[in-house]
Amino acid sequence: MTNQQLTLSWAAKSGKYPLPEAYNGAGVANEPNCEDRLEIRLRVNAFGVIESAGFSLTESACPPMWACAVYACAQCQGKPALAALTMDHKEIGCALTEDGQPDVGHIHCAMMAEIALKRALADYGERFRRGRSRTISSPAPQSAKNAAMMIQITIPQSGDSSMPISIENPPLWLIVCENARGVMPARTRRESAMEATVRRPLAALILAAGVSSRMERFKPMLPVGEDTMIRRTVRMMQQAGAEPIVVVTGYKSDVLRQHLDGMGLVFLNNEHYASTQMFDSFTIGLEYLLPRCERLLFSPGDVPTVQIDTVRRLLEYDAQVVRPVYGKKSGHPIVLRHDALEKISDYRGEDGLRGALRKLGLSRQDVPVNDEGVVLDADTPEEYNRLLLHNLRIGGGQESLRLDLQLHLCALDSVFDPFFAQLLEMVRMTGSLQMACHAVHISYSKGWKLVRRMEAALGFPLLARVVGGSAGGGSQLTAEGADLLHCYQQMEKEVLATAKESFERCMARYLQLQPAEPEEK
Repeated sequence: MTNQQLTLSWAAKSGKYPLPEAYNGAGVANEPNCEDRLEIRLRVNAFGVIESAGFSLTESACPPMWACAVYACAQCQGKPALAALTMDHKEIGCALTEDGQPDVGHIHCAMMAEIALKRALADYGERFRRGRSRTISSPAPQSAKNAAMMIQITIPQSGDSSMPISIENPPLWLIVCENARGVMPARTRRESAMEATVRRPLAALILAAGVSSRMERFKPMLPVGEDTMIRRTVRMMQQAGAEPIVVVTGYKSDVLRQHLDGMGLVFLNNEHYASTQMFDSFTIGLEYLLPRCERLLFSPGDVPTVQIDTVRRLLEYDAQVVRPVYGKKSGHPIVLRHDALEKISDYRGEDGLRGALRKLGLSRQDVPVNDEGVVLDADTPEEYNRLLLHNLRIGGGQESLRLDLQLHLCALDSVFDPFFAQLLEMVRMTGSLQMACHAVHISYSKGWKLVRRMEAALGFPLLARVVGGSAGGGSQLTAEGADLLHCYQQMEKEVLATAKESFERCMARYLQLQPAEPEEK
C-alpha cells in the first residue's frame, strides 16, 4: 500500500472510536494554523487498563489528522495506561507510512494526537490524585511492580505545607500520574491563556509578514539559486533540527502558505502587518512558541544564504542570547534561551527586539563567524543583487538558472492546469471533493465552481456524486474525468522531460558561467 492508501485506511476507521460516555481521563489539543480541535477520552479500569478510547475531531480536519487520531486510540485501547505513555508523534507518524518514515508535511497531525493522548493520561492521574491525596493504599498489579518498585511523591497537607513520601510497589494509576506530570510542564501564567504542551529542545521562528515595499517585489518568493528565499531559510532551520518551525505571515499570506505547503510548518498570521513593526510579528510567534521550546532559533525570512555549519556552531553556546558576528556586524539567525524569551515577552520599550536585547541585561555571546551570509538580507534591489552574487560565490552558480515550466490546456481561456489536476488527483485518492478542497487549501464552494467551469468548457462531466450508503456520501471521477487526468499527467511528464533536455542543451553555456569578481568599494 502507498502512504496515501495507508493514511486513508486508518482514517476510514474513525467511526469505530466514538467518545466514551463514561470516562476518567480527557485531553484536548488545538492547532491554531488550521483551527483543528482534537479531544481524546479514556476509560481506565481499576487495574489500570484502558478499556475504551475514543475521540472527536473537527469535521473539516484532513485525512492524516483523522488517521493519527484513530491510530492513537486503536493502539492504546486494551493496554495498560502506563504503556500508552511511551507513544509519541514519531511512532504515530511512522505507522501511517509505507516506508516507516514520518510524513514531514503532516507531522503536526501526529503531534496533536500525542499531546491529546498524554493530556488524557495526565487527567486520569490527576483525578486519582485529588481523590486519594492523604491516604494511598491500593493493591499493585503485577505490571506496576515490574514497571517501578519505588517512587516518591508529595502529599498535600493543610495550608501550603506538603509531605514527601516513598511508596513501594505503587498502584498503576499513580505511576501513570507521576510519569504524565514529567512529560507535561507546569502551567505558567502565559500558559493559562493557551495550551500547555511538551517543550521541544529547539524550535524556530521565521518572520515573513512585511509588504517588501523597498524591494518592490515579494521578497520571500524571490529566487536564490535553485529555490526561493523563504524555502531556503526553512530548510536551514530543518537541517538544524528545529521542531516546530513557525512562519509568521501577513502580506500575501495565502500565496506564501501555498508555496510552503508540505514542509511541516506552523503558520501564524499578523493581520495588522501594514501598520505594525517586525517586533509585533515576533511577539505573535513568541506567544505560540514560549511554552513549546527550550531554545528558539530566530531569523527573518530574507536571510537565506547562512551556512548550516554556522548555525550548528551557534547552537554549541548556552548564553541567553547567541548572535553570529561577521566583521564587526551582528546578524542572523539568533539563538534565544527560554529564560530570555520570558523576559523579551514582557518588554514594552522602544526599538523592538533590538532594544530588548540591549536593555534587558541578558547574558550574550557574540560568535565570530566566517560566513557573510549572516549579514546579507534583501531589503532593496541592490542588496538582493549582492545576496545573489554571494550565493554564486559560495557555489550556487550552476543552480542560479533553472527551468520553470507549467502545462496549461486552453480554449479561449485556461481550461486545465496543474492546480486543477492536483484537485482531481485528491478527489481520486480521497473519494471526496470536500476533502480534496481542504487538501489544496480552497473552500468547498470554490472547488465546485472550478469543477462546473471546467465541465462547461470541456463539454462532459468530471465528477459524479455518491449519495449515502454504508460509507457515506462523496464524489468520484467519471470515466471521462479519470481518462483526462491520466492523459494530462502523462503528457506533463513527457513535456517536462523533453523541455529539461532542451534546456540543458540550449542553455549549457549559461549554466556553466562563473560569477565575476566583485568590484572593490
